[in-house]
Amino acid sequence: MMNHREKIFVPHANNPEGPVLLKSGGWAFTQMNNREVSCVNSDGQNLRTIVKVGLPNGLVRDGDDNLYIADARWRKL
Repeated sequence: MMNHREKIFVPHANNPEGPVLLKSGGWAFTQMNNREVSCVNSDGQNLRTIVKVGLPNGLVRDGDDNLYIADARWRKL
């Protein structure tokens, strides 16, 4: 059995999903309840909105740090 510590990294996130590590060391993730893609810096601070969308439920980053969002409401990527 592993002994580990649990830490809440972004306490004010609203139903976060699909965290993606950015080149800057920060994190981008979807917030389905807020219908937005958000990001924080490497220590989980400075929560900000990147874009508002329909119903984001997936996120991926390419090698150039571009984000691609799966949107369940509009059925688009």
